[in-house]
Amino acid sequence: MNDYINFNFKIEEPWIWEGLEAPDDPLNELSDLEMGLRLFCFEWNHKVSLEVGDTKKDIFLDPDVVLIIEELPDKIAQLSKGKKGDIHFPESYLILELVPMGDTINCNLRNFGYSTEQKNFQLNKSQFLEVLTNFLEEIVSKAVAGGYIKASEGEEFLKPIHQQAILPKNI
Repeated sequence: MNDYINFNFKIEEPWIWEGLEAPDDPLNELSDLEMGLRLFCFEWNHKVSLEVGDTKKDIFLDPDVVLIIEELPDKIAQLSKGKKGDIHFPESYLILELVPMGDTINCNLRNFGYSTEQKNFQLNKSQFLEVLTNFLEEIVSKAVAGGYIKASEGEEFLKPIHQQAILPKNI
């Protein structure tokens, strides 16, 4: 089956969202990595384009990606093993429900909130995983380059993806 729908998840232009507050950790519960990634997403906030087929949604590093970034490596690894999963963007009222089936991923794109919308797509599994992995590696690479996290922290953070041999390590 070669009739897969295109999937893209890429960083676009800078985005200033008035009213967002800088991340803090008054109880010192977050690791340096967690705090560094949160601070990076806040200070380097950009619009992120999510494209599934002919549907394009704009989300943001902060508040959308920052809420899920810590779970993305494990979600990518689980999907690569054929296990289903969801990616929630609660601030943008959006959910990707993902069910791997062989070389494909059945993607149910749902909007929720005041109105609900749902679309179903068949995605190429390897292309989907590659796009998500590249996105995450780009975030980590920029966070390392900006001094938000250490290179060793970035490598450790991405380990669940690289252990699955989804893609070669780019950091």
